[in-house]
Amino acid sequence: MSRLDIKNPSRAQTVVDNLYRDVERRIAASPPGLCPVDMSLSFLQLCHAQSCGKCVPCRIGLGQLSKLIATVLDGTADMGTLAIIEKTARTVVNTADCAIGRDAARLVLDGLEGFRDDYEEHILHHRCLAGLQLPVPCVALCPAGVDVPGYMALIGEGRCADAVRLIRKDNPFPVACAYICEHPCEARCRRNMIDDAINIRGLKRYAVDNAGDVPQPPCAPPTGKRVAIVGGGPSGLSAAYYLALMGHKVTVFEEREKLGGMLRYGIPNYRFPRHLLDAEIASILSLGIEAHTGVTVGTQLWIEDLLKEYDCLYIAIGAHQDKKVGIPGEDSKNVMSAVEMLRSIGDDVMPDFTGKRVVVIGGGNVAMDVTRSSIRLGAEKVTCVYRRRIEDMTALPDEVTGAMAEGAEIAALMAPSHIEADENGNAADGFDISWAVDKDGNHVELDHVDFVKVYCAGSANAGWLGEWSTEVLGIGITTPDPDYVPQDYYLNYIGITQLQVIQGQECQFEGFLFKNGRPVTEGTQKWWLSTDSVGTIDNTGLFKATGKTGKTKIYFTQKEDVPTDSIDIEVVNLTSVLIDLEGNASTVSNDSTKMIVGETIYINVQCTDSRDGSLNGTGRNRYIYENFDWTTSDPEIGTINNGSFHGLKAGRTMLHAYSRSNPELSDSILVIVEEAPELKPVSDPIRLAYYEPEGSKTSSELFTAGNGSTIYLDGVKSTSHYEHAIEKNELSYKYNEGEYVTDTLTFDLTHYGQKKQMQLCIVYAPDTKASGRLLLYSDKNAVKAYDAEAREEHVKTLIEELAADSVQGLTADGAFTYIAAGDSIYRYNTVDACCTHKLQLPGKATVDRMLTARNLLLVVSHTPAGDYHLDMFYKTDLETIKTFSLSKPATDMAVTGDKLYVLTSADGKSGMDIFDLKNFIQERQVSLGQKGLGVETLVARDARVYGIRPYNPTTEEAAAILEFNTTNRTSKLIGTDGIQAYFEGVPAAVKPMGGDSILLANYNGFTAYDTKTGEIRDGIIMAVGNRVYPTEAVQDTLSQRTYVVYADENAETYQGAVYYGNEFTKEFDIYDLGRTPANLSTVPEFADNEAPKPASRFSMSPNSYCYEMGTSASAHTIWKSSNFTDHEGNFDIYLRGLEKYPWITQLDNLEDGDIRIEALYRGTVDKDSVITFQVEAIDRAGASTLVDATYTIKAQIVKPTVAQAIKDTTTVLGTDTLRIGLKDVFAYTGTTYGITLAKTVSANDNAALVRDSIDTATDSLILILTPGKTGMANLAVRYTVTKEGYGEKFAETTFRLVVEDPSAISGSTVAQHFQVLANPFKDHLEIRIPEDGTVTLYDMNGRALMQKQLQAGTNIIPTGTLANGTYLLSYKGETLKVVRE
Repeated sequence: MSRLDIKNPSRAQTVVDNLYRDVERRIAASPPGLCPVDMSLSFLQLCHAQSCGKCVPCRIGLGQLSKLIATVLDGTADMGTLAIIEKTARTVVNTADCAIGRDAARLVLDGLEGFRDDYEEHILHHRCLAGLQLPVPCVALCPAGVDVPGYMALIGEGRCADAVRLIRKDNPFPVACAYICEHPCEARCRRNMIDDAINIRGLKRYAVDNAGDVPQPPCAPPTGKRVAIVGGGPSGLSAAYYLALMGHKVTVFEEREKLGGMLRYGIPNYRFPRHLLDAEIASILSLGIEAHTGVTVGTQLWIEDLLKEYDCLYIAIGAHQDKKVGIPGEDSKNVMSAVEMLRSIGDDVMPDFTGKRVVVIGGGNVAMDVTRSSIRLGAEKVTCVYRRRIEDMTALPDEVTGAMAEGAEIAALMAPSHIEADENGNAADGFDISWAVDKDGNHVELDHVDFVKVYCAGSANAGWLGEWSTEVLGIGITTPDPDYVPQDYYLNYIGITQLQVIQGQECQFEGFLFKNGRPVTEGTQKWWLSTDSVGTIDNTGLFKATGKTGKTKIYFTQKEDVPTDSIDIEVVNLTSVLIDLEGNASTVSNDSTKMIVGETIYINVQCTDSRDGSLNGTGRNRYIYENFDWTTSDPEIGTINNGSFHGLKAGRTMLHAYSRSNPELSDSILVIVEEAPELKPVSDPIRLAYYEPEGSKTSSELFTAGNGSTIYLDGVKSTSHYEHAIEKNELSYKYNEGEYVTDTLTFDLTHYGQKKQMQLCIVYAPDTKASGRLLLYSDKNAVKAYDAEAREEHVKTLIEELAADSVQGLTADGAFTYIAAGDSIYRYNTVDACCTHKLQLPGKATVDRMLTARNLLLVVSHTPAGDYHLDMFYKTDLETIKTFSLSKPATDMAVTGDKLYVLTSADGKSGMDIFDLKNFIQERQVSLGQKGLGVETLVARDARVYGIRPYNPTTEEAAAILEFNTTNRTSKLIGTDGIQAYFEGVPAAVKPMGGDSILLANYNGFTAYDTKTGEIRDGIIMAVGNRVYPTEAVQDTLSQRTYVVYADENAETYQGAVYYGNEFTKEFDIYDLGRTPANLSTVPEFADNEAPKPASRFSMSPNSYCYEMGTSASAHTIWKSSNFTDHEGNFDIYLRGLEKYPWITQLDNLEDGDIRIEALYRGTVDKDSVITFQVEAIDRAGASTLVDATYTIKAQIVKPTVAQAIKDTTTVLGTDTLRIGLKDVFAYTGTTYGITLAKTVSANDNAALVRDSIDTATDSLILILTPGKTGMANLAVRYTVTKEGYGEKFAETTFRLVVEDPSAISGSTVAQHFQVLANPFKDHLEIRIPEDGTVTLYDMNGRALMQKQLQAGTNIIPTGTLANGTYLLSYKGETLKVVRE
């Protein structure tokens, strides 16, 4: 007797067991798209680690297989390596002692068969066929490919509306999927590696429940294309949604009374409430999609009509047919299909199941829907019958447990054999299940079994593919009798290989005897056919199709007391070979394809057989019935190997595929191999954000070929010492944070198998660099800066010399400085002192005043000719917006709110010109009389503009302040007697205003005027000495500092001082300012800054369109945060280009900086018209981003066009009636809903010659000629489109009708007014005419054969279709005989 020994697991074993569990979770969370060769090697190494080492095939063979596969991955293998791998694996399978070795080697063989192309791709091209992409598992497994991580991140930030918008990019039904999605994304969720999957569908439900009403994105500009969609279910509505977003006009036709398809007629209301479905459909239709319900295509509407009226037709009729079980009695009364029942519920026609017992056959989600709906419809008892275990049900577990919780009974492991019916054809209560037995092994009805649990494999030819499983084919019987011993259960079974066999070929079938779910060898196999006419079969299962074509049953048994198994096969002949395409080929047509040199495409061949059905599947199907031989007309162009064509050089070659069974059957395809497109950098240079010194860039972010092809990064070299590497086709980089650099990288690239080398500049730097507080000023034609933060002793010269004698204006805005010198304006980056833009004013104009506001640079100037202008420019690139002429010289200007105020004065009069800076219009001119005379400086505060008039020493007129009220546009003068600047021409006040005080230049300092009290404060401030006087000052309102420049009494030496706060406390002095410091401006302190970034798609709410012939304005909002992001979070948005569209008005901005506009287009358009303007985001530092925005004017009536004008027509006397078809004359692309279409004759100037009418039945013009009358008539046919309330639009074509008398036509041999250069003529007439005119050729009976409009000079008329003979040629009443030989 063995001694009992209980062993405790070692610590190492415990850890290994935990690792097993971790690996199990990782495998469960493994995403699709991994390299199958790499995964095979990993599994093989794991199996090798499990080997006990006792047998050589397992110990040595698996190790050798691992080394061989590793050579495939590292690129050192050749095609012969695959043969060695296969041979080694088969040896291990056949000789290993246990399943560890056998199964591991079988994994390798299965891989060689299933993904051999991947092995070959690694060997031939040293890359993975899948492109080494590692898709996010949840995204890869989502049927719609929705960006799951993206919308989950948005939900985490509380941005539920944005989450819904992101879902809609790939799925127009976010609400539907939030309620009823089967969430396959959770199956491979990486959270499974830790505990369990994230509740992705629940988070989506949270998003849609809390997002509110999320408007749809704007549609693209109209394409003019019209698409008809038959079917208003999920497929049809999805197609309509994305087609509408693309700009196409979409019309949906639905047979049922409501849209939704299976969402409405297949999903019960308790799972997806109808009001939510209706709201989601309404949201989709809001894109302008037309929908017509209750329309049956095929009876009320015909496909042919739709193809004529629309550019494209999409058929999405769904799969609404019942799927039968295939058992006797299923057509009995009271038997209802799930589709029929749910459709009835969808139409709100509820079946009455009150007090009834309901049996539901099936275990899927539809079965659960029917089960739970039956309970809700009042059924007394609901039983769901399923042929396998409850855990094998395909329904979601939540649905199954929900049904059980609601009282449904689940009868598992039961397969109905038939449905019993009574004498009236009604389904009876009882039913049988196959293989149901009692404790004695007798077959009984369900009602007679106390308790039974049994699995039925169904009929013997159920279609298993040769695999077996104890879960699938095992059987268990449980009874109340504890002494019951289960009986053995046998099953004869044919492992199906193929169901059709080509005449003359052989096919090996396999048979199994299963005992309690496992194959056994007892007994002797016997095979036979139901008919010998098609072939023979031996007792090994080898079938030879030696007879004629036709069907037969194959029977098999290995144990004669067990029911035989059988399958139906058919012997066929091949009838044709068809070439199909897959992979990355760009198909030109069914007969040709294009590809690139170095590319490999996969050409599949499919056969049709004598059953007129498909025989061969795709090339990767494991049931390959036929093989093919390939040839190429030009091997230099490319090589073909078993359908895999590799392009070697540019050119054309014809590929032929021949059936090996019948070489007379073949197909061919023309392959056009083109040179690889040119590689270009995505941008040059590539800019890296200053806050991302370390990161990576994919190859598609660096280079592009313009066709979406993959560019492989093989290597990189840098001119710098910084780290760069290539990993997984990405450039990884690492720079030192804050150590900005321009780096040149040289890349080794592979594109379509061709090696290339390209250089790319990488700039790691902010868009605008950090800057301390600066005081900028001009000194003659130079610009200098004083760093107020560093307080250096000397100033620095930023710009040495400008091309002018002096600087007329200087203003700083963010990190940029605008300089006016001569007749030019410059925009400089202040920190780098580099010019970014320059413009030259027309007419050699000189700048008088210059300032920035909003996104504008405003300039007042004058020309030598005495013209005065206000110019508006966009400040980021100096693009001209508009120029306004001023009636008088401008003394100064100021901005408050969104208005610009320009003070002009001349000839004893003054005025205030007011301009709207949002809509770029001059609002009005306000006369100030003499109040504004002498005013030199304007400052603004809130609703007041103040003009400062200095003391006039000539007239001794005292200084004064002009106060202009911008609200009521009134003005008044306020006296400031006694205030006088020491130097004439000195700015009379400090700009800009700080607080409520205006600082007035007064002798050796400044005096403050309080705008609140209207009083001048006592004393002089900011005075540095008795003999030093201020010449200019500027305030930095952000830092609360005032900078003042002083000069001695002779203006020979200058110095400066800085004061702080409202008390103007002196901080320090500034020296060495230069000879003539002027034009003071301040630059605030800035950190490194990145420009705002645009969103992936621009949006406008609620839509981006209005209608023509508008009567009321439509309002729209451009959301700042939805369209741009900014790392620093300090930016504003502005509109550019709206000045071209005066029918769009910009309203006051919302609190968060969002822009509101109103559009009222009173005019008309021929069709939907798209305009483009720009939205510009500018941050505090002046860095900017510009995006295009589109806006559509939709046509209430689409104007028709003339497609093929009616040509001039000549006929002869005696003709009664002419009929001219109008079907192709006009084209109309608009809707027909609510529209009246009519064709009419709008002009006929000779009604005595011809009467006209329109035959609507044949869509033709009828012309009835007056008997015996000749002459000419000019006619016009009009196609009119009318819509009630909006008038009409039309297209018109005109033509000339000539009726001639053939008897009056005679010809001479010489013409006076024209000349035939070769008479007789052959294949053409060469005619010379003195002036433009019409030439007509008649036969000798006077019948017009052709008519041509010719130009003056020599003309060639082809006459190859004419028979030899004599003809008459007529030109302006003169007729000449011509002869064709």
